Amino acid sequence: MNQGNWHGAPLKRVSKLLSTLSFNRRRALGNAVSGLSLLLLVLLFVEISHEFQAADPVPDAGPKLLFKSGFESRVTIAPVAGGFSQYQYIQGTDNSTGSTWPVKAWNPGTALSGLLGVVTSSNFNPAPEDFNNYIQNAIEPVIGPNGNLTNALLQKIAKPSPNTCCTQDSLQIAGLSTPLVDSYVRYWIKLNPELLSQVQTYKGDFWRVLWEMKTFTDYRITTFVYGSSTGQPYFFAHADNDPNGSYPYQEYWAVPNTSVPVPLDQWFSVEFYLHRSMGGDGRFYWAVNGQTVADHYGPNYGINNENVNALMFSNLYGNSVHLNPGYQWIDDLEVWDLPPCAALPCGAPSGTTPSTVDSCPAASYSAWTACYYNDQSLSALGLVRTDPAILFDWGAGSPDPAISADHFSARWKGIFNFNAGSCTFTVTADDGFRLYIDGVLVMDHWQDQAATTYTQTLATTAGNHTVMFEYYDNTGLATANLTWQ
Repeated sequence: MNQGNWHGAPLKRVSKLLSTLSFNRRRALGNAVSGLSLLLLVLLFVEISHEFQAADPVPDAGPKLLFKSGFESRVTIAPVAGGFSQYQYIQGTDNSTGSTWPVKAWNPGTALSGLLGVVTSSNFNPAPEDFNNYIQNAIEPVIGPNGNLTNALLQKIAKPSPNTCCTQDSLQIAGLSTPLVDSYVRYWIKLNPELLSQVQTYKGDFWRVLWEMKTFTDYRITTFVYGSSTGQPYFFAHADNDPNGSYPYQEYWAVPNTSVPVPLDQWFSVEFYLHRSMGGDGRFYWAVNGQTVADHYGPNYGINNENVNALMFSNLYGNSVHLNPGYQWIDDLEVWDLPPCAALPCGAPSGTTPSTVDSCPAASYSAWTACYYNDQSLSALGLVRTDPAILFDWGAGSPDPAISADHFSARWKGIFNFNAGSCTFTVTADDGFRLYIDGVLVMDHWQDQAATTYTQTLATTAGNHTVMFEYYDNTGLATANLTWQ
C-alpha cells in the first residue's frame, strides 16, 4: 500500500460522507457547530490521519541485487557440439559472490539462460563445420580491471558461419514469464584489440552490438559501437519495432554519441537502466566509465504492448565480415531490479576503477596465443605470435630478436579439449613458471632455478578448458616445456 495514498484520507472520507447529506441537513449541521468545534474536529481528523499512517507503514522498496558473478572458480561453461545454433550453459556457484548460474531473474524459460550462439539461420540446415569452429566461449584468467589476475568470460566469434548473415554470441536470458518493468545491469568489458583496425577497414559501415532488449514482435532497444566515415568508433543507441521483422520497419528514437570515447584495448565499465512505461516516464539510460552516453525518456512499448522476451546483457553481434574475428571479455556482472544509487550513473561494479591492462590477445583454440615481454613481470609486451606447442630450449638466447636474451617473460593461452578422467601435466622450466587451468592456479614455481621437471595429475571433465602458462627467465640458460597426457 502506498503511504502517499493514505495521507489525509480521513478528511477525504468525512468530506465524502458530508457530501451524501442533503443541502438542508448540511446547513443545519454547520449552524449547530461553533468555530471552536470545527477547529477541534479538524485537529481530530489530522490526528486520525497520522494514526492511519503509523499503523500502515510501507516497507522501503529499495534496489535488489538479483545476481552477481565474477566468473571465479567453480563457474564453468558446458561443452557443446554440432552444426546448429544453440545455448551453451554457464553453470556452478561463484565462490566470490555466492550467486549460482544460470541467471533466473524475471523467470526466464527453461534452458533459455546462458550463451546463445547463432551459427545458422535454419533449424534444418546445419553449418558446414562444428559449432566450436565458429564460436569459442571460455572462462579464462586475465589481467582484470584493477590490474590483478582474475577470471573473466571470453565471448569469441573465431570466424563467420556461411549459413547466417550475422554470427552471434549473446549472454542473455529469454522467455521471461515475469514482466520486466525495471532492470539495471552493469559490468566490465574489454573489446578485442583489432577493433580500431576493423572500424577503419569498414569506414562508415562498421557496427557491433553491446547490450540489447527485445519483445517478441514489436519493440527493441539496441546499443552499438558504430564506425564513422572517417574510421573512428563511436557509441549509438536506438529503439525500433524490429525484434523479428514482423512489421514494416519503424525507428522510434536514436541517440548517437561521439563525445564519450570508445575505450580501445582496455577495460571499461558499462551501465544500462531500463524503465518500461507507456507514458513519458519510460526511460533508457546508458553510461560508460561513469559518463552518460544516452538518457532517453518516453514511451517504450510497441503496438502490441508486449512484455520483454529477451534481455541480452552482452551481445557479441555484428556484420560477420566486420567481426572476423570478434571477441570480448566480461567481468563482474551485476543484475539489479533498480539502480543501486540515488542518481545515475551509479559507477563501476565492486568499486574498482579502470586501468591499463595486458594487451595479450584472446586464447587460441587448439594452439597457443603467445605473448613475450621484455621484463620479468609480464608487463612490457614486445611480441605476439601463435605457438603450436610450448617446447623451447633457448639456451643463452631468446625467443625472438625482439626479445632480450635475459630478464624476459612469456604468457601462453590456449583452449583445448580434454576427455573426462585424469590428466598428467609435465613442466620443465629454467627459471620460474605458473600453470592455470580454467583460472585455477595448479602449479606454482615462480622462482629462479636451473632446468627442473615437475609433474601434476589432475581430474578433468570432458569439454573445452582454458590453459594459461606463465614463464620468466632471469639470466643464463632459458627453458620452457609444457606437455600433458
